[in-house]
Amino acid sequence: MSKWRGHDIHYDTNEWVYADGQPVKDNPDKDCGHCGLANTPEGYDGCLGKLPGVMNACCGHGSDEEAYLQFEGGEVTFMVRCSLCDQFVAPDDMVIHQPDTPLLRLEPEDPQMLCLKCVESN
Repeated sequence: MSKWRGHDIHYDTNEWVYADGQPVKDNPDKDCGHCGLANTPEGYDGCLGKLPGVMNACCGHGSDEEAYLQFEGGEVTFMVRCSLCDQFVAPDDMVIHQPDTPLLRLEPEDPQMLCLKCVESN
């Protein structure tokens, strides 16, 4: 099974279709299959909006390893999701919560990725 904007799709008789049978070509900007938000009027992912200094971005639509930012200078950074607030941030703005560190309300047995904002506010 393949994905498009967080929706399951498959190839059926010469075209890609969503799981509900609608051809992808008829609605390529369908609301995100992960968060349910529509693109902004300018075409940005609804959960990201326009980001200053960024020429291209994708939230990953539920696939964290596909989320990225491409800056106006051409540099590409893959984003990481905070385990506490569920927001995407650049890796430089993250810390790893170690299991033996008493911090926040997280499962104590697993290391977690936390954004600096969540760490500072707790």
